[in-house]
Amino acid sequence: MNDSISKCLSTFLVYRDLPKDVSPLDSKIDLSIENFPRVEIRTQEDLDNYLKDFFSKIDFTKTGISLSGGIDSALLASYCPKGTIAFTLKYPEAEGVDETHQARIYAEKFGLRLIEVPVTFQDVLDNQDDLMLQKGEPLSSIEIGLYKIGLRALDFGLENIITGSGADGVFGGLYNLMSKKWKNQEFIERFTFLSPEKVLKNPEEPFDFYSEYFGDEYFNLFGFLSEIYGVSTTKYFNNAFKLAGIKYLCPYEYIDRCFDLDFSRIANGEEKYFLRGLFKQRVGELFVPRKYPLPRPLNVWQNLYGPLKNEEFKPNAYELCTTGEEKWILYSLDHYLYLYKNKCFNHYDTIYTTGVYDMFHIGHLNVLRRASKMCNKLIVGVTSDDLVSYKGKHSIICFEDRIKIIRCLPFVYKAIVQENMDKKSACEKYNVDAIVVGDDWKGTDKWNKYEEELSAVGVDIVYLPYTQRISSTKLVSDIKDKKD
Repeated sequence: MNDSISKCLSTFLVYRDLPKDVSPLDSKIDLSIENFPRVEIRTQEDLDNYLKDFFSKIDFTKTGISLSGGIDSALLASYCPKGTIAFTLKYPEAEGVDETHQARIYAEKFGLRLIEVPVTFQDVLDNQDDLMLQKGEPLSSIEIGLYKIGLRALDFGLENIITGSGADGVFGGLYNLMSKKWKNQEFIERFTFLSPEKVLKNPEEPFDFYSEYFGDEYFNLFGFLSEIYGVSTTKYFNNAFKLAGIKYLCPYEYIDRCFDLDFSRIANGEEKYFLRGLFKQRVGELFVPRKYPLPRPLNVWQNLYGPLKNEEFKPNAYELCTTGEEKWILYSLDHYLYLYKNKCFNHYDTIYTTGVYDMFHIGHLNVLRRASKMCNKLIVGVTSDDLVSYKGKHSIICFEDRIKIIRCLPFVYKAIVQENMDKKSACEKYNVDAIVVGDDWKGTDKWNKYEEELSAVGVDIVYLPYTQRISSTKLVSDIKDKKD
């Protein structure tokens, strides 16, 4: 394994972030927020005027709001006109925290139309590859839910989503971090998330983000939260909504707080007391509970992960983690490394892939769409009826109809007939740089032989994760069962 990947693994375990400086990828998508002028806030009246102005410019026929159980989004919701569509995440597998109850209270108070968006581990399996391939980094678990909110917003014809992101760092919501002033080394020990020595066989020294924020004695907490922590959390939101095709509106992200926070109030449980004061002025005595982090069911999901795929991790790495969040980070980093090793982050001029595409389904669409994002030209070979029969099978949909479906996909450059299994000849004929295939073929005798044959002519094989929950065979079986 090259040094850049080793440093990447260690850095992500420590910071839960992977900036360009330590990424093994040549380039990554820009997930920073739009560069709007920042607004100086000194009083609650300043904030009230700023939010009134911000919301006055929004077209709410095209805009919804992401509404949780906390004060950040609740305050923003109080500025939304009645009838605004609000989306709240529902985790059916969760143990404990369910924010939908509090979100309903807010929605009723402000006359919003509330849409619950369920998120399960199946959503992780269905969406993690698209999110990770766009971002070029491992994921936070919140990105799965945010992406589903984005997709639901599209269902209602919306183009924008308002979120409360950014309020924690500005107004003292991270009460476990903002309850005191931290000495330099003390903060490193507090913030370091998962020690690389704990789970990696050969840990590297991670990239140093801390030293730039060292003071003579105390750590520059707000600088670190704004420039390191804040940037990483912004990427969570922008990655999810960008993939969904939704614009992300984040009024708190443009605020410069021009007053000192009272750490003693935060330590005593009054996190974001400034926001709570404005909310009370606008709404009255409506109860807003303390916003506990991570209501996602990570302790349930950890039982569904399966074994680690990469040998860089210790065999018992999951057991060495002590929390569900630690295990999620390990799971996500392991999957990221798996995609990297399978060349899924590469970009080529021309990619070739083949299939029968009988009873075209979401699994087919996933592979073709993901392959198209890896290249300038995607050429798809559709297996002829004769070749299907030769393999001892029978397609339900005829070749003429199957290839018409593929040709209608806007990201397919060219659809051709696959008359034989000679991959090398097809690559030479169409000047192909890589072949994409589902990772269920990885390690088989057939594709090991293809790897050897194609590497000799400079063609890569990219193994993309396939959609396990569906196949044409399964669809046929299900239809047959229903018919019987």
